[in-house]
Formats: sequence, structure tokens, C-alpha cells
Amino acid sequence: METVTFIVTRICLIAFDFLSLAILIRVILSWIPLDEDNKIDAFFYAVTEPVIMPVRALLEKFDSISMLPIDIPLLITAVIVSILSTILSAYG
Repeated sequence: METVTFIVTRICLIAFDFLSLAILIRVILSWIPLDEDNKIDAFFYAVTEPVIMPVRALLEKFDSISMLPIDIPLLITAVIVSILSTILSAYG
């Protein structure tokens, strides 16, 4: 049973690392002027947006957050992923 737990924990940690990297790349790509049909940008958007969307939906209720020049839901999602990864690695 310990082996299964170890394997599942490692897979989750790899997924969290990939998601963190994808969020970072998405942030960097947002600073670069790209065509709307850029496949790399579309890939990272498609990978990260399903995770960011619930946070974005939750924060839409606060008008003051939507007025800020930075993407707060993306930042909060990155923090949540980092916290979950830290918690999971402490148990793995």
C-alpha cells in the first residue's frame, strides 16, 4: 500500500510542477506581443485556464479586483498550487 501511495503522490507532484511551470510560461507569454492564433500561447492557455477558471469565477463577485492591472486569479491559483505541492511533498 505504501508503494501505491508513493506513486500517486509522485504523479501528483509532477502534475503540480507541470502546472506551476505552465502558469509561469503563460505569464511570460502575456508580456510578449503574439498573434491571436499562436499555438504555443493557445496550448498554455488551454492547460492553465481550467484550473484558473474556478478562482476567476469566485473573484468576479468583487468588482475592485477586476479593475486591477494584473491577473489576480492567476496569481492566487499559482499560490494555491504551490501550497498544495508543499503540503503533498511533506507527506510524500
